[in-house]
Amino acid sequence: MNQLTCEMCGSTDLLKSNGVFTCQNCGCKYSVEEAKKMMVEGVVQVEGTVKVDNTAQIENYLAMAQKAHDSDNEAEAESYANKVLEIDPNNWEALFIKGLAAGWQSNSRNNRISEAYDYFSQAIQNCDSDDSEMLKENVADSALKLAIAAIRLHCKNYASFPSKGNAVDVMSESTASLARIISLASQCDIAVSEFKANAATLINNAAVSGWKKIWDDYTTGKPLQPLDKKGKAPYHSTDRSLYAQPSKYEWNQFTERADACLELLQYTITLNSSNNKDNAIRYESLIYIGEKVRDSCSIDYLQGNQYCRSEWCRHWKFTDEARATRQSEIDSWNKEKIAAEKAARKDEAEKYWKDHPTEKCALNKEIESTKTAISKKKEDETYIEIKQKSTEYDRAIAKLEEELKSCGLFEGKKKKELKSQIEAKRKQQKPLKDKVDLLGEEIATLNKKLDELSEKLLNPPVD
Repeated sequence: MNQLTCEMCGSTDLLKSNGVFTCQNCGCKYSVEEAKKMMVEGVVQVEGTVKVDNTAQIENYLAMAQKAHDSDNEAEAESYANKVLEIDPNNWEALFIKGLAAGWQSNSRNNRISEAYDYFSQAIQNCDSDDSEMLKENVADSALKLAIAAIRLHCKNYASFPSKGNAVDVMSESTASLARIISLASQCDIAVSEFKANAATLINNAAVSGWKKIWDDYTTGKPLQPLDKKGKAPYHSTDRSLYAQPSKYEWNQFTERADACLELLQYTITLNSSNNKDNAIRYESLIYIGEKVRDSCSIDYLQGNQYCRSEWCRHWKFTDEARATRQSEIDSWNKEKIAAEKAARKDEAEKYWKDHPTEKCALNKEIESTKTAISKKKEDETYIEIKQKSTEYDRAIAKLEEELKSCGLFEGKKKKELKSQIEAKRKQQKPLKDKVDLLGEEIATLNKKLDELSEKLLNPPVD
């Protein structure tokens, strides 16, 4: 008789339990009949199909894969997941864990995020059990975290070294991540808007940090050399230890890196276009950096001679046409900033009134009541009649005053008579004019109240 040996792993440690023999090493199970055939000496011909139950072995590998992942040992987790997939290529749990392991092993040289998303998609396709909804939730959460982690890595690289190439890498990774997120969203409920908001915030913060380094590199941490309108340094401010005098190379590097930083900021606005409040701040950053770049230059030292002194002066700068182009862009950012601020106030108002419907209803009623009061006063027959009579007096007085002006030098009697008529008209008009003015003040007060109520509706107190 041969020794009972597991056909899967070669172990001889098999124990009988509940009518079956179980391998203590890999968990493979054998029926009594199968065990007898394994112990018969010589070659045994088995007819039909022999079905081996690998359930225990798969569960064991899955448990070890999950444990490795929980311990951040992604290489080991992937290894155990692969062992499961060798036995069952469609095991959704193994596919999901392999996706996680692949994604979290990504780095700048070996980006496996796309591979991870492919495994997530396969896991969803092969999961038709009651765990389907739970899997989709886990995939949605994991996909977002992996995408943001990948962008954060590139943002960190850019903030440390804000080159044009690193800026392009940030935008490329973000664009690719968004495309993968949208593709996977057809299989599970991924919050695409949440990804856009988080990614935009990360990239914006990286751009701001990068700008600080760009400026410090350009100025070497000092104030720029003061220059007069002619681009020359005042005689008393040429100490190199006090001021920065960037060379042509340093200026070229500054403009290239600063333009890439501006492109990053514009990208964040496009990525998360619905966030008006944050975008208003980003436009402000664009304007600030844009003005700094527009006015930048290199500074060189011109050696003097017997006719003129040596001095620091502006060397390289943008042409008038280039400055005009940059100024036009800055002007457009200013307009966009104003529009974003207005939209942000509207967003905040809508949010406030959504949370305070009773207060909004009361305010709208007060507005309508005030409008009605204004209309009643303007349409009051007595007010209209008095105003009409007062207007007739104004016309009569104006006619008399024109006649008075046309009087000649020797028409003193006529002038005296006209002045008397004008004075009489004004006395007759005064009671009417006082009533019109009083009603006018009441209407003006109501109009002011209406303006204040309308302003409150547009700009409510923010919680």
